[in-house]
Amino acid sequence: MLGKLIKHEFIALSRYFLPLYVFAIVLTPVFSLLFRLGLHDNAIPLTAIMSAFGITGFTLSMIALFIASSILIVIRFYRTTATSEAYLTFTIPAKPGQILLSKLIVSSVWQLASFIIGCIAIVGMIIIAGVFTPAEIASGISEMIKYLFVDSNVSVPITFSLYALCGIIGIPSGILIFYCSIMLGQLFNEHRVIASFGMYMAITTVVQIFSMVITLPLATIGDVSDAAIISNMNITIALATALNVIFGAACYVVTAFIMKKKLNVR
Repeated sequence: MLGKLIKHEFIALSRYFLPLYVFAIVLTPVFSLLFRLGLHDNAIPLTAIMSAFGITGFTLSMIALFIASSILIVIRFYRTTATSEAYLTFTIPAKPGQILLSKLIVSSVWQLASFIIGCIAIVGMIIIAGVFTPAEIASGISEMIKYLFVDSNVSVPITFSLYALCGIIGIPSGILIFYCSIMLGQLFNEHRVIASFGMYMAITTVVQIFSMVITLPLATIGDVSDAAIISNMNITIALATALNVIFGAACYVVTAFIMKKKLNVR
């Protein structure tokens, strides 16, 4: 059943995400070519303005890509679990935990796909605009990999790996905060959207406070040697990753409990 739920969720969200990705991919060469106009030494004021428009438009399109991805995920979850559409969702012969897990898996994959599309668009923009050639980019990536995993000491690859792990875990953790906020908000009888937004602000504030309390002592250590800085950085990233796991798990438990025991569909 979980597999069927995941397949259905993928199909439902692909109707929104695929056009979003096409939109981002189509606009990338357009904005890149506009930006390229102002890179020539003989650029006139008009081409400089068009170049500024190109880089601004591209930046806004990338911001819109990531914001739209989160909005689509939130709207999908809210519509299928906290509105009248939830009656259809919960008539499916599946446990609430399976429904929640399927939505979390699919939403995490789409968020990761949005990040990948964004990276591809940025690389495409750099190449089309003529900032770097594909060979120069490949060479730069090769040098970076060599530095991280061959030439540097063992602490640098650890730092890189911790950053990657923190980012990967942060995707489902962030989505679960959205889900938990929506479920807490639907416990109210009136103004559920506002209540959900308030819950989101409250949860994220608590997360930020815990993060500051835990990591602040590391920032006040007097030793400023390279080894100490990298060590403190690794500890900070590891703590941030642990907090993502803890808060993500807590939000999952709360969301699953409300979906199973306290659902208040209107």
